Amino acid sequence: MPNLPKSSKTFLGTSQARYEVEQMKNNIDGKGTFAYFGIANGLQRCVNEKLHKNGIIEIRIHADEAPVTKSGTEHLWILAGKVPFDPDIYKPFEIAIYDSEGKPKTAEIFLRRFIRELNILQQDGIYIGGKHLGVTLKCIVVDTPAWAFLKNTVGHTAIFACERCSVTGEKVEGTTVYPSTNAEERTDDSFRGFQQPEHHHGTSAFLRVVPFLNMVAIFVLDLCIFVVKE
Repeated sequence: MPNLPKSSKTFLGTSQARYEVEQMKNNIDGKGTFAYFGIANGLQRCVNEKLHKNGIIEIRIHADEAPVTKSGTEHLWILAGKVPFDPDIYKPFEIAIYDSEGKPKTAEIFLRRFIRELNILQQDGIYIGGKHLGVTLKCIVVDTPAWAFLKNTVGHTAIFACERCSVTGEKVEGTTVYPSTNAEERTDDSFRGFQQPEHHHGTSAFLRVVPFLNMVAIFVLDLCIFVVKE
């Protein structure tokens, strides 16, 4: 690809590295490499402060896992941000990337620096082009394996997996089905209070975000298929 610059720094549009690569444990008793690029750094690079007349920048967070090669076992866990705007002029930007044969050992260590920076930005805002702008988290967009990992809940095939209610599923021929649609709605209070303990593996790192998030509504789900037994 002769059109690509010879230097990765030129390709990324930077003359010096703004991040450090560190070791981070994975979930298979090994280690991976982790690089944190930052929320503020991404916003500084992409936001046109003149367009935000209300003085607020909203952020949409995306998280996903992607294989490095088709045949290998190495994967990337990517945390990215995007500023939703009408018209859709902003491109996504990287916040953190983890590279390993497994996923990070816990979401807590993967999200630690992100949660800390998000709290600072939501409290203090950010200066871009000499203008002070507030920052707020709009939503988190993930697929079902990613939300289970980030929220520290059971996976989407578990019988207590439903994100929106406390229905108890059943295994039928290897598939989880839900025999009722009349279960109690899952709310932020019920999630924070562990009212259905079987839904949780432990405490979610997102519970430390200030101001508090609605731990149900803030996560936007991808398409799910529910099978209701007659």
